[in-house]
Amino acid sequence: MVVPKKRRVMRKINREEVFAVIKRKWPAHVTEVAEAMHLLAKESSPKERKQVLAHLKYHFDQLAREGRIRVKKIGMALVAWPSEMERMRVIHDIFEL
Repeated sequence: MVVPKKRRVMRKINREEVFAVIKRKWPAHVTEVAEAMHLLAKESSPKERKQVLAHLKYHFDQLAREGRIRVKKIGMALVAWPSEMERMRVIHDIFEL
């Protein structure tokens, strides 16, 4: 009996597109971004879903390292928003004083 080899699914996720979705819909959860980019199929298995979200989280982490987004973990959820919104919040706090 021959056991088939596991196939690795190659995903091409454009980091700029991820950033554009976060910028359009912030605060953005990883799953919301995946759905907006049509990366999650309705018939996908839980394993495939987990892999897509892990790959997308990698791009979230890279954008955070570049300083383009801010990321916060709330419970089990990862939420992101553009860094420029954080600057606007600081300016708003200064004017309130």
